[in-house]
Amino acid sequence: MEDVAPLSPKFVFAIQGHRRKYYLTRLLPYLGQRFCERFAAAWKTTFALMKFSTTDALFKSMRRAIMAICLRGVREPHSPEARIFEGFRDDPHFIPSKKDFQQAMLNLSGVILDVSDRSFVDSDNPKTRNGAIETLRLAVRYLAHQGMFPPDVEPAGRLEERLSSVPKCLATLSFEAGKLNIRGLTPDAATGAFVQRNRDMLYEMKRLFWEDLLDNERKFDEGANLLADPRLPTISDIEATLRHWTIPEIKRGMAFADFSKEQRWAIALRIEKMHLIGVPLKVGQKKRLAFVNLHFRHEQAQPYLESTSRCLTAVFHIILIETGANIQPLEDLPFKVYRGAARHGKRPLALTKNRAGGKQIAAPIADERVYLPVKSQDGLPSAAAAITIWKKLSAPLRSSTGPTQALLWVWRKAAGMRTICTHNPMVNHDPWYNFLDRVQQNDLLGGIPITRMAIRKAFANSQASTGDFDFIIQKALLGHAKSATTFAYLSEGAVRAFLVSQIREFQDAWEGVSVIDVEDAAKKLGVTDTELVRRQRLGLENGLSFGAALDDEPSISQGPGERLVRQAKKFIVTSKSLISLELARLALWSQFEPVVNSNPGRFLRTWIPWMAIVEGYCQRLETSRFRVRLKKVRDDVTARLSSGSLILPVLW
Repeated sequence: MEDVAPLSPKFVFAIQGHRRKYYLTRLLPYLGQRFCERFAAAWKTTFALMKFSTTDALFKSMRRAIMAICLRGVREPHSPEARIFEGFRDDPHFIPSKKDFQQAMLNLSGVILDVSDRSFVDSDNPKTRNGAIETLRLAVRYLAHQGMFPPDVEPAGRLEERLSSVPKCLATLSFEAGKLNIRGLTPDAATGAFVQRNRDMLYEMKRLFWEDLLDNERKFDEGANLLADPRLPTISDIEATLRHWTIPEIKRGMAFADFSKEQRWAIALRIEKMHLIGVPLKVGQKKRLAFVNLHFRHEQAQPYLESTSRCLTAVFHIILIETGANIQPLEDLPFKVYRGAARHGKRPLALTKNRAGGKQIAAPIADERVYLPVKSQDGLPSAAAAITIWKKLSAPLRSSTGPTQALLWVWRKAAGMRTICTHNPMVNHDPWYNFLDRVQQNDLLGGIPITRMAIRKAFANSQASTGDFDFIIQKALLGHAKSATTFAYLSEGAVRAFLVSQIREFQDAWEGVSVIDVEDAAKKLGVTDTELVRRQRLGLENGLSFGAALDDEPSISQGPGERLVRQAKKFIVTSKSLISLELARLALWSQFEPVVNSNPGRFLRTWIPWMAIVEGYCQRLETSRFRVRLKKVRDDVTARLSSGSLILPVLW
């Protein structure tokens, strides 16, 4: 008889109402039966009233994280993970030390945020990996509440989520919303208008955020004065009075009726403060709420006691507007926010960027370039002053040690909640969307889809002088690997907008019958006579002209009196001319990015008008009786280019 191998032990538990069971079998050989039972009990207690769809991802993430700690602990006997692994395995009541668990979470965060490491997340998508961090953070937080992990220690960090397309600056968004008119401007003037619009919009946003911050500070100071009133009853007197009255009597305002309206408000504020610091009154919850709700809601009282999420949003964006720094380092700013002393009225920020292996490194050129002015700018206080006020307002949220003391950003998920958060302050989008709602009627900002990346790009634009950008500094500031990316951040929006404006002028002129041929169109768009002749000599027939073959070859020495020969002035719709037009369009756009990055000034002066003429003719044909014929020609040109039987003209 053959030997029958014994079945491997399993550990499975279930939660009533959940459609699937939870498997800890893979942890059983490492941590044993007692740990699995402890984990199952903690999980059941936490998630008994939640849906399976909510808990499933959290469970899988937590199981994977514990497994990763076990494996590292086995491989590295002297590591923090080894001590955690051995403790959970040998002691049924073990809780990791804060130091060891912090290092383990830091190491695990590094694995998750390393796009080349597929051991925890099988994806190179930054959004997916950021989601894995968030999921694990929630799972760790829940189990910490059950006494399995030390409190206030969670996975940290986040990858920058870059969009496939380059974000637009504020001025570009303003142009597209019809709020910035550059018609009739020269290229230099158009670029200058974009730079100025970015500055104006950044200033307006900063002004509005300062209003939010100062409103919170005013209420905070007022709340401190109210609570300092010596005539207010003590906590024991407040408790005795509330016990004396029934809930209906309290709701009718009979409690503390001998105090003034302002004093009763202050008494309610004192009760709210006791609740927030975790020292509840020795009186029924319903009586406490009956008196407090008679005077205010949680969100109304919060600014009188501490900083609000609206205030945090204001300070964060004031810093962003003044630095244009990467979002992730700003979110992880330490409480000791500066890296050194002020020099020339500026202080460098202590920015760090997350890297593989859980390491944190100083952000690019942080000591020299990412700094805050300490003096007011354009009549508004600086971000340095905003940070000082923020530290004052957020002091009630901080403990003497731990993340709330070490990190700059602290907040409550909702007013009235006792839990204080310290990671990813911008994960709560409500204050930002509330800000956008409040500026809907603002002349500069209303109706514009503002994003933080648009603010960064606007900052880069606003730092540049008209028509002249310091690429090296801006490239370092923005952390870009390629100069092309930096130029896209600085000016592509303005270039494209200027092109659109030129096409509109061309179309309007056509409608007014002022443009009768290519020569007239070029003149209308500001092309010089010399450039007009040069374009003919460089090969107008191969995609840049709109007529038959040239009869002769004009010379630049002939002067402006003889610009284009007669055959090159008009666009006559034939198969050949449509092919030339399509080749011209494709050739111009194929060289758009290289030229706009290598020589933006020349691009604005000489390429934009020709692109406007070509696109103008194309748009006219697309709405004419020739639109079907044009589409067939375009399909034919695309096929012939793919087969190699046709090539794009060489432009220079």
